[in-house]
Amino acid sequence: MTQRAVGRGRAGPADNHGVRDDLIEVLRSSPAVTVHPGSGAPEEWIVAAETELGIRFPMSYRRWLAELNDTWIAGEPVLCLAPPEFARDADTDIRYRPRLDPAWSGTELTVFVPDGDERYVLALDRPTTEGEVAVLRHDLVSGTTEVHADSFGGFLLAMVAEPEGARPVRQATEVPGTVSIWVGTVGDEDQLFDHVEIRYPAAGEPTSRFGTETGLGWYDEDLAEGSVSTDPAVSLVEHSYGPSFAAAARADLAGYPEVNALYLIYDLDATALAGRGGLLRFLGAYRYTR
Repeated sequence: MTQRAVGRGRAGPADNHGVRDDLIEVLRSSPAVTVHPGSGAPEEWIVAAETELGIRFPMSYRRWLAELNDTWIAGEPVLCLAPPEFARDADTDIRYRPRLDPAWSGTELTVFVPDGDERYVLALDRPTTEGEVAVLRHDLVSGTTEVHADSFGGFLLAMVAEPEGARPVRQATEVPGTVSIWVGTVGDEDQLFDHVEIRYPAAGEPTSRFGTETGLGWYDEDLAEGSVSTDPAVSLVEHSYGPSFAAAARADLAGYPEVNALYLIYDLDATALAGRGGLLRFLGAYRYTR
């Protein structure tokens, strides 16, 4: 086992439907929105995604990809384009769901899933203005569908305009004596630790690919450990305080026979982020004793 402690198309002229320059600034300045500087998608990424999906993205969505791309609203990601090296595993990538659905028809493209009750999609078969399509809201509880906006730009504006507190933010919680564990399959330890390494840009918030994909954001690396091994179930006990939580974690780990990587953060309960991730998926939160 290798174990390491961590620390220890272009859019056209501005109009009422596209992602206008002023809306870009609203997104960058809104307290409900997290924008990662320098994360705009190169044109070749956009073209490659369009080619793979066999579609042309709406104009406002294309401009948003090029200008902002990696954007979160109230702690939830707007589906975007992950860097090519992460795109296959990242569930924040716009292609992730179509890849998993062999029956995908190309008429709807999911762009935002804030919780288990609703889903927002680009209705590719419902054009509105030139180069734009409607955004639909599917209510997954009632089974109803409504037109939420007449463009992706309109969708963004509606999301930002929601009253403060209208959309709850799911967050991890500091809980002493609890360890949160993520699992995944990596090529080697360098891939794992590059994925979780927190970068500190000259402008903007420090983050890592792991923090972005899981919704965790920044965390204290001094409280984190990672390992890569051929038998993670055995490796659990070798981590700090492992004997106190290994049995409980192994029961959940049995559902992931293919994984070889573990990532642990102590004194943190990330249960609220379950179901989110890319390269690493949340396994569970477990009590430990020193």
